[in-house]
Amino acid sequence: TTGNEMFERYYRVQMNTLELLIILVPSIVIFAQYAGAYIAAALGVIYLIGRMIYFGSYVKDPKSRSLGYGLSALPVMVLLVGSIIGGIRAAILTF
Repeated sequence: TTGNEMFERYYRVQMNTLELLIILVPSIVIFAQYAGAYIAAALGVIYLIGRMIYFGSYVKDPKSRSLGYGLSALPVMVLLVGSIIGGIRAAILTF
């Protein structure tokens, strides 16, 4: 998709958010089951704050998106790793 530079920035933010949601949604559900819903919710709030910062900074200047991306990606990684560890522990305990 090419065209107006500002449109492309908004579009990239939207597509990047959708790409992270594919990992976030299952991870947050599984993490909440194994580690606790409150911790999962807190990580989800950090993710949302990161996305808002990412949105604002990417639209202004794409090179300034680092903080927002970090605040978005870090909770997703914690949720994903926690989900995997929780799943493995649950599988081991069932044997």
